Amino acid sequence: MNGISSARRFGVAALTALGVVLAGVNQVDAVAAASGQSSIADAVKAGAIHPDTTQTHDDFINAAGPAAQRSQTDYGVPASVTVAQAIVESAWGSAAPNNNYFGIKCSGGDHGPIANGCADLPTTECTPDCHTVIASFRTYASMTDSFRDHGLFLRTNSRYNNAFSYTNNADQFVQEIAAAGYATDPNYASTVISIMQSNNLYRFNTISNPFSSYAVYRPSNASFYVRKDSDGSVLTQQAFGAQGDVPLAGHFQDSAYDNLAVWRPSDASFYIRAADGTLLTQVFFGQTGDLPLVGHFENSNYDNLAVYRPSNSTFYIRKSDGSLLTQVVFGASGDIPVVGHFEDSAYDNLAVYRPSNSTFYIRKSDGSLLTQVVFGAQGDIPMVGHFENSGYDNLGVYRPSNSSYYIRKSDGSLLTQVFFGASGDLPVVGHFE
Repeated sequence: MNGISSARRFGVAALTALGVVLAGVNQVDAVAAASGQSSIADAVKAGAIHPDTTQTHDDFINAAGPAAQRSQTDYGVPASVTVAQAIVESAWGSAAPNNNYFGIKCSGGDHGPIANGCADLPTTECTPDCHTVIASFRTYASMTDSFRDHGLFLRTNSRYNNAFSYTNNADQFVQEIAAAGYATDPNYASTVISIMQSNNLYRFNTISNPFSSYAVYRPSNASFYVRKDSDGSVLTQQAFGAQGDVPLAGHFQDSAYDNLAVWRPSDASFYIRAADGTLLTQVFFGQTGDLPLVGHFENSNYDNLAVYRPSNSTFYIRKSDGSLLTQVVFGASGDIPVVGHFEDSAYDNLAVYRPSNSTFYIRKSDGSLLTQVVFGAQGDIPMVGHFENSGYDNLGVYRPSNSSYYIRKSDGSLLTQVFFGASGDLPVVGHFE
């Protein structure tokens, strides 16, 4: 099969009741045999096995919805489909060892770019006699990573290409992947659709704004100005920080939006603003002369603080417990550090912008150079954000001479130019609406 356990595709709850543990690729045959049927189709038609479609399990849905929205943003799989499939294939999360909600296996020890490892677990195969074997299953740091890997699997497997013509029609999307061979159960599509309908999962398909917002920080009055995406007006103005501070944005608390923050060179401290406008925290990290950064570099719901030290061209990344997570040498004298998501990995990539040749250099997760991209002009300030329907971030620059953002499209062309701010402003990008 194609790496995902077909047994999970008609309900692990039923498998568990039949005494089948952590099904593998051929486990469906074991279930059919145990139920006295010669195939899954016969077993389903006879009513011997069926997924539980009556439970609501609000806690599971409330956790799965946002995780599925991340997969929808990155890979285009409707969030409602991902949640419903996870319900069917993991029995509402009760059969998801190591956060593997879809029974995705490792292949030859390869866990792919998003999973964090492999685990050997017992499974049943029938060839045709049923017997227990040990198979290697992917492990994940979080539900979100499992859902994203599921989205990546569908997006990159050519047999499911037709489904992506229906990303705005969740029911048809399910029918297309089922018809392409995702499941052997002939009722698989109707089962998933029934779960989407009965639990109103379609509500997760509407994401308020999956893209980054533009903002600027005005040093003259220590204020952030956030641009409203729908009409270009000012969404909000927030005073925060002090003269000489460097503006930032990142995800540091349980909120749908990013936090505004500043780095104060005079005391090598990050000051992070809470959603209610108060000071969420002050964090000492780095030293005089460092340049501040924010990115996602460890298994946590929140972003990491980091600094780039020009004197030795080194990134220093802070762990969530306050210790040093890692230090990475990358770049050259005069480079400006940036962070973004540029490859299929659970974490962000480190990168630098070289003003001398207007070029971004992006570091691959294995330490090699992923790519170098020429973009911008002399005097531009580099920035990174998510501005198009792609699994990766976009490179961009802010041009102080005309107060404009220039965003590069994934194909290398200019995606958009956005006028915002005033002379002396500094660019900030984040999710604010």
